[in-house]
Amino acid sequence: MGSLSTILRHPDEIYPLLKLKLAITKAQKQIPLDPHLTFCYSTLNKVSKTFSLIIQQLGTELRDAVCLFYLILRALDTVEDDTSIPTEIKVPILIAFHRHIYDRDWHFVCGEEKYKVLMEQFHHVSAAFLELEKGYQEIIEDITKRMGAGMAKFISKEVCDTLKSRAGIDGMATPACLLAGRGDGDGPSDPGRGKNPVGKAARQCRD
Repeated sequence: MGSLSTILRHPDEIYPLLKLKLAITKAQKQIPLDPHLTFCYSTLNKVSKTFSLIIQQLGTELRDAVCLFYLILRALDTVEDDTSIPTEIKVPILIAFHRHIYDRDWHFVCGEEKYKVLMEQFHHVSAAFLELEKGYQEIIEDITKRMGAGMAKFISKEVCDTLKSRAGIDGMATPACLLAGRGDGDGPSDPGRGKNPVGKAARQCRD
């Protein structure tokens, strides 16, 4: 009753509300029958109703690509934001996320509520992604790779900065940071070359 009285006091808002209701109804009717895309659009509506309504105005092909791209970046962000994931596990996932999207079986338990469901059921996103045209796949993969690498680098730098602060050495890399950095060696004499994804992301700690 309170909501009705509020609307009646602002009759100019009735038309926009009706348009919004119609848009929501239309969007719900446009959800594909494919089970993977059904999950994707349903999840998109849960994590961002506004964005879900916006992309419904796009053509089918582009709409599917944008929907999947958004969910992939949401999943990547969920991994980054989950503070319960140890850095040595989180960083490799972020770095390799652009490859995980091609794996129909990959999923990872993290996040909360709707984001946890997205991560646990990520195989739906991957399956739908693999049905996109190659051009869309390449664009999504490239941006996901860049963002994942950037996130990993930022996290690794934070770890090194924290270690430096705790050690009371300002501007100098601690032994732990130096060890982390060995994973991105430039010469054959580097025993850790290519084996330490945390080190790859944290190269700046030893520069």
